[in-house]
Amino acid sequence: MLFTDIRMPRIDGLELVSQIKKDFPNMEILLISAYREFEYAHKAIELGVKHYLLKPIEEVKLISALNSIKKRLLQNESEELKQEQKNEYPERLEESIKLIIANEYKNENLSVKYISDKLAYNAAYLGRIFKYSEGISIREYIKEYRIKQACRLIANTGLKIYEVCSETGFNDIGTFYEAFRSYMGCTPAEYREQVQYL
Repeated sequence: MLFTDIRMPRIDGLELVSQIKKDFPNMEILLISAYREFEYAHKAIELGVKHYLLKPIEEVKLISALNSIKKRLLQNESEELKQEQKNEYPERLEESIKLIIANEYKNENLSVKYISDKLAYNAAYLGRIFKYSEGISIREYIKEYRIKQACRLIANTGLKIYEVCSETGFNDIGTFYEAFRSYMGCTPAEYREQVQYL
């Protein structure tokens, strides 16, 4: 996004906008000016400027313009993600991420960076793709997957709670208890008591 005045020391805002649009045609631009002449506004519109504010700038109009720009940027990002997804498949990235988690959930070093290094993708990009598809972050998915495995072990084995913690990739018992209670609404010991009577 570019926020610029028409009057500047070395180059006027309209010329700046013209140069930027050549390299970044989809750049969102908010132009401010003390001039009310139609010629300036007309030239701005020709250059693709959607917001032209006059000085002194009214706060309400500025907030409205920024919200409008934000909305378009989010829409563009969503469309780009959809296009990226179309280009990535048939081998779906999120399925590859899930497979790594399923195979390596016991690994204490499992993280978004660990996964991105394995798949040779940018971590932020993988995070956006996964959350867009699954509605949950990779970090939360790892934690949720580990808790599901912990529930399975508590219900079907005689492992002690600290052993279940170790077997599911948690690096300390405190973190394990906190995550378990957050997802299951009870402690691991309470969960074991509950499943014994099912």
